[in-house]
Amino acid sequence: MVRVQGELSDPFEVGKGLRQGDVLSPVLFNLALESVLRRMPRRQIMELNENHTILANADDIIILGDTKQDTVNSMSDLMKVCKHIGLTINQESLYLLVYLRALSLVPYFST
Repeated sequence: MVRVQGELSDPFEVGKGLRQGDVLSPVLFNLALESVLRRMPRRQIMELNENHTILANADDIIILGDTKQDTVNSMSDLMKVCKHIGLTINQESLYLLVYLRALSLVPYFST
């Protein structure tokens, strides 16, 4: 049961995890992710600025890297740290997108 403003809810069983759409889900994810990110080794990978190589929103994580191998190495680091603190990553939900930045597009638009 849960007490809200002095009123008790109906009894319910607590199992593993949270109910779908539970408002605590992103809060708990952020707390767990903070612990994970502090334990990850720093690598020389693509950064949005000097402090941002990993982006997270809700339960999604984006890892930035200058090469495919940098990104794979960082993903491996993330999985090791998660395992160390008892978290798992659903590997069926992993995607790798390699985006190469063009140095200059000007030469390609000559007439």
